[in-house]
Amino acid sequence: MNVNGNKRSSTNVAVLDTSVLMEILGNTQLGETVKNVVLKDPAMERFYISPIAVTELLYLVARTAGFQMALQQVEGFTKVFTICDEKRLRIEAARIKSALALSLADCYALAIGSLRGILVYFKRESEFDAILKKGPIPFPIDLRFVDDL
Repeated sequence: MNVNGNKRSSTNVAVLDTSVLMEILGNTQLGETVKNVVLKDPAMERFYISPIAVTELLYLVARTAGFQMALQQVEGFTKVFTICDEKRLRIEAARIKSALALSLADCYALAIGSLRGILVYFKRESEFDAILKKGPIPFPIDLRFVDDL
C-alpha cells in the first residue's frame, strides 16, 4: 500500500532502506516476509541501495560480529543489490533532508526513489509516522512500509 498518497510506481525496481536490509540479513520474521513478498516477486528485476546503507550495515553488523566478519558478510550480502552512485544522490538527499526530519541515510534512500521514480521500502519508524501525520511527503516518492506486507 502506498502510504504517501502519490501515484503508484509502474516500475519493476525498488529501493530498500537499511532497516529493511537489516531485517533480511538478520533472518527475522519480517525479513523472511520481505524475502518472500518483495525479493522473490517475479515482476521485480532490480533492487537499489544507497552507499550510506552499506556503511550502516557494516557498522551495525560489526558491533556484534567484529569488523572483518561484518565486511565479509555485508560484501557477500550486498552483491545482489545495485549500489547507487553517491554523486547523483547528494543534491536530492540534501533537498529532502532540508524539508523532512529524517536521518541522512533515510533521505538517501528516498532520493533514489525520487530520482528514479521507483518504490522505496522502509521499516515503519516513529519519524515517518510523525511526518505522515502532517500529510503526504512533499516529493514524488512511492513509499511503502514492509510492516504492512
